[in-house]
Amino acid sequence: MLTASQLETGTMELDPETFDLGELLTEACEGESRVQVRLPGVPVVVVAERDAILRAVVNLVGNALKFSGP
Repeated sequence: MLTASQLETGTMELDPETFDLGELLTEACEGESRVQVRLPGVPVVVVAERDAILRAVVNLVGNALKFSGP
């Protein structure tokens, strides 16, 4: 929520970059033995705020694991 507020007020500046989404997903799930990442045979290249996407994916995976069974 804080990030959304910062974007609305203009106090946060975005710095988009080009990166492979598959590599980011693999990085976000490192150390999570209950998560299996399946990627297409080709890179999925996106232009976005990499750190923000990484934070969001780590939070989503963490919450999914926390609120699902063993």
